[in-house]
Amino acid sequence: MQKSFWYMALFIGILLCGFIYLGSIITKLSGEKGKTTEVATGVTPEGGESIFWGKGQCHTCHSIGSTGSGIRGPNLGDVAARAVSRAEERNAAGASGMTATGYLIESIAQPNNYVVKGFKAEMPYVYKAPIALSADEVKAVIAYLQTQGSEFDIAQIVLPPEIADTGKGGDEGAVAEWKPYVEGDAAVGESLFFDLKGDIACAKCHTVNGVGAKVGPDLSTVAATRSAEYIIESILEPSVVIASGFEPVKVKTKKGKIITGILKEDNDEHVLVMNSAGEVTEIPKGDVKKLKQLKMSVMPPFGNVIKMEDFHNLLAYLLTLK
Repeated sequence: MQKSFWYMALFIGILLCGFIYLGSIITKLSGEKGKTTEVATGVTPEGGESIFWGKGQCHTCHSIGSTGSGIRGPNLGDVAARAVSRAEERNAAGASGMTATGYLIESIAQPNNYVVKGFKAEMPYVYKAPIALSADEVKAVIAYLQTQGSEFDIAQIVLPPEIADTGKGGDEGAVAEWKPYVEGDAAVGESLFFDLKGDIACAKCHTVNGVGAKVGPDLSTVAATRSAEYIIESILEPSVVIASGFEPVKVKTKKGKIITGILKEDNDEHVLVMNSAGEVTEIPKGDVKKLKQLKMSVMPPFGNVIKMEDFHNLLAYLLTLK
């Protein structure tokens, strides 16, 4: 009887060791603590980095040094170092006691207060819909930006009420999602977008997921960064806001030739202008008599020509692009 007891105890011990060993193997395969592959979160530079390149959609307009391809907004490599002089400019213009981190906060809270030379006031309010970052998520992004040329200092990150009141770790303060008063058919809208022989034919100028032309901005994630109201205005009145990097110009050469289109490059050697068909004309700088920026977008205003049904179908499709 005693012998049977010890056999049973030995068997249970071996079985228990087997489970422990198997558990350790599974732990290693799935990622040990400190080596997890999960997205970083929290009010940390690491959490802010994840948001910058993910939910926050910051990368669609900005790059960090040589990383990223965003061009509509300034490159944010070393932005914390540059923020020192920017804060001095803001103080000279009437801001009260603004610090470098204060400038980073203002650039998100009120992005139109100071627009970097060469860019436009077109940055969305990331703490509002559709991006709708929470207060802690905004803090994390600022923490990440602090590390671009300076040191992380959470004590310096004091958010203004318009952001702080959006809630912490959730979307309690997020603006309600806008709903169209007529429900469109996204599938039909997609067909209208890519039908190059149709009256709308957006793909003649715009790209979605690599398909289309690059005359106008890439719209692959437009609904992730822009409100429905902004998208509607861009369709009906495209000249109200012209995206950075797609400015229409008129070039007059010394021989009297007039060339209009989108300015793609302007340097000491030449000027590159793209027409609505995507064709680029290179003009030697020495041949340029006058270069004038136009206020009228190369995109035609569809407000007076698009059918109501087509408009709502197209809008329904664009709102799926996130």
